[in-house]
Amino acid sequence: MNDLNRVLYECRGHVGVITLNRPEVLNAFDRDMYEGVNRALQLFRDDSNAYMVTAKPLIAAVHGHCIGEGVNLMLACDLVVADETVKVAVSEARIGINAVDIPLKLARKIGYAKAFALLVPGDAKDSAWCQAAGLVEIVTPVGEAQSRAFELATEIVQSCAPLAVQAQKETLWRAVFEGEAAGRRAGMNWRELTRSSQDYAEGQKAFIEKRSPVFKGQ
Repeated sequence: MNDLNRVLYECRGHVGVITLNRPEVLNAFDRDMYEGVNRALQLFRDDSNAYMVTAKPLIAAVHGHCIGEGVNLMLACDLVVADETVKVAVSEARIGINAVDIPLKLARKIGYAKAFALLVPGDAKDSAWCQAAGLVEIVTPVGEAQSRAFELATEIVQSCAPLAVQAQKETLWRAVFEGEAAGRRAGMNWRELTRSSQDYAEGQKAFIEKRSPVFKGQ
């Protein structure tokens, strides 16, 4: 928990949960909110109980209106779960100014045409549009986004080797932001590490024995 309780952090099992906690103003960002998010992400990064900004996967659970910095935060996550109430809007053009970070992230995430359609004229897009565009991976009934996101995080924790997940994330990130050659270098470097890991040996053994592996991040 951080200053003024604007952003909360807790670890449930091996899943870190960051919650924006300013409902009286629909989680609008102020200076303390920025500081709270940064502190929560640092806690998540350094929390030995949340297995793996952070090399650990980030899953967003979104409901209601998502605008401004909310969109920026959503785009910083690896997976997005949204309920049917979601309305995503980037409406800076309507007040005579341009967003900077959001268009850059949108271009990489969903391509030029869909990104432009979200930016101009700036009207809100519903969860169905966002899923079709590639902004959202999973759409849930009203009020179920957080529980579904937690289920997905728990599935990753229980079924995937931490080092392998971290390797996949870095390989993908570098391929998107630095180019295919950088992504391949990262992937091959990680391959050497994962091949010699205890988790890889455990994964092979579990497959042969037809049981669920028990990964330890080593």
